[in-house]
Amino acid sequence: MKKFKQTFTFGIAAGFLLAGASAQAAAPTPYVGAGISQSNFKVRNIGGDIGAHDNSDPATNVYGGLKFNNNFGVEAGYAYLNHLRDDFQTRSGNASQSAHAQAIYAVGTASVPLGGRFEATANAGVAQGHVTKMSLPDGEQLGGDKLGMTGGVGVRYNIAQHYSAGIDYQHFAKLSDHVKANMVGADFRYSF
Repeated sequence: MKKFKQTFTFGIAAGFLLAGASAQAAAPTPYVGAGISQSNFKVRNIGGDIGAHDNSDPATNVYGGLKFNNNFGVEAGYAYLNHLRDDFQTRSGNASQSAHAQAIYAVGTASVPLGGRFEATANAGVAQGHVTKMSLPDGEQLGGDKLGMTGGVGVRYNIAQHYSAGIDYQHFAKLSDHVKANMVGADFRYSF
């Protein structure tokens, strides 16, 4: 696992260096966007039980970035992943816990044309997660802050020169010590 993290970190650093070198060849294109998604949480309870639960409420995100050329860029954003609920068994019976989660993130981006107006996208970077507990059994520590890796893939359709829409999957490796999350959804982007 340590070797994977080192390789992954090296790959991100190399991507940023390539993007920086490419930035000198062309003027960067700034963009902003917003999306709506469905969240899926994986919760590790203090007692070791693991539960994976879908969130029935929509998640939202807003972001901005710079595209250095047709293939590389950087992006930063905020994702509100909404509420999570985890029902589990304890020695004394059934229990449940609930919280809401959010993250800010910074990623390097890459895209490859697929033909026509479509392109495949990928990103990798870091996210600062924050989970606020709403209701927990005594002694549980579901909430908290955690810096972790994030990465995603997607497909974009370039509607017009300045407008595009995408379908994306984003994984947040750690939002707190006990919560991971994924987002699948659609977004709309305006490029300046």
